[in-house]
Amino acid sequence: MSEPLLEVVGLSAGHGDAVVLEDVSFTLERGEALALLGRNGMGKTTLLTTLMGLTRVHGGTMRFAGRDLAAAPSHARDLVAMPTHARARAGLGWVPQEREIFPSLTVEENLTAVDVGGRWSLERIWSMFPRLKDRRANMGGQLSGGEQQMLAIARALMLDPALLLLDEPMEGLAPLIVQELFRIIREMTRSGDLAVILVEQHAHQILPLTDRALVLERGRVVHLGDSAPLVEDPHRLDRWLGVAGAPTLGDMPAETTP
Repeated sequence: MSEPLLEVVGLSAGHGDAVVLEDVSFTLERGEALALLGRNGMGKTTLLTTLMGLTRVHGGTMRFAGRDLAAAPSHARDLVAMPTHARARAGLGWVPQEREIFPSLTVEENLTAVDVGGRWSLERIWSMFPRLKDRRANMGGQLSGGEQQMLAIARALMLDPALLLLDEPMEGLAPLIVQELFRIIREMTRSGDLAVILVEQHAHQILPLTDRALVLERGRVVHLGDSAPLVEDPHRLDRWLGVAGAPTLGDMPAETTP
């Protein structure tokens, strides 16, 4: 049996001495799409930033493509086996909420500046993001919020990642742009050559795009399983997210799926 692309075991991490994630374990196969769900403040973004090496690891292990990302703390300091830029070169792509595009470069320059000559050529990007092709000569700072989000995703793809981390890519965008981004994410998750971890508040919309779902509650995994059952039984999802306006479900104890 082949080794998973990503293996996280007993991970505890946070900011300084504050532990946000506790005993988090899951695996991700090559080409698999995972929905990362939970209410605000439950540790979703911290999990992504921990994978990218931007938090303090208190315990546990993370392996990506057969390589250790971080080791457990030693006596006086935390050991980080791989810095953030090396993780990006190894195939971890990240699109943070802030997007962080280059505002003084054109759309095309934003993309070619990070091109590593992998599977994602400009032609392939233009095909998936026709709106960006139309604006390829515009400066990044001239784009709308939705267009900047598309550019941030496209730029991450130009680094030829094996795993793409998307942190709430739909937040604050107009409905038409949201629909276009869902189309793009659907194409990416169905391509089979890219694994995706997707954090998004629109749980009912992203679950059909993903293979499995992981739900965090106060930094701990309370559910890990196939996405389809949550689509078919939204009341279980309401128990953790409170997305259907059923107030009594929020008081029910969390259910852990082995």
